[in-house]
Amino acid sequence: MYKLLLLPLTLFSLECFCQDSATQVRKIDSLVESINHSNFIVQHDSTNNDVPAYGIFSKTYITVVLNGQDVVKYVNNVTGSREVKNKTVKMTTSNTFYYHHNKLIKVEDQVFQDNMQICFEWYYDNDKSLYYTMKTDRSAERAELLLVMSKAIMTQFAKPKQ
Repeated sequence: MYKLLLLPLTLFSLECFCQDSATQVRKIDSLVESINHSNFIVQHDSTNNDVPAYGIFSKTYITVVLNGQDVVKYVNNVTGSREVKNKTVKMTTSNTFYYHHNKLIKVEDQVFQDNMQICFEWYYDNDKSLYYTMKTDRSAERAELLLVMSKAIMTQFAKPKQ
């Protein structure tokens, strides 16, 4: 009898958690939309990463969007090609990191090759993975890796202590 009463309470708790997550995801998407349509400061840079001995040619484009001193968006876009069995294979990958008050809120991963496009989204709240659209056995690992990458990115923009 006790277990029967506990089951609806547990289901209600799970439903509340899912609704809270969905609400948080919508809030994050709203912030991302605001960032993407803002008039914040945008800075660009690029670098070549060619390794001709292995038939690899790539160029990395970096875009940083700043709201005053705060990074609100960081884009790492890599276009590349490589020789595979006398055929050139071209690929573009992009990682877009979004921040709110210097905390990671979302990452968009995209891969373009030939006529194929793969996109995944990762949501964060207080340095913890909240939700992701990639559904594989390694999704949680990828979420943690993106968080580590984000922290490394933010250290590049940290204000020096005086």
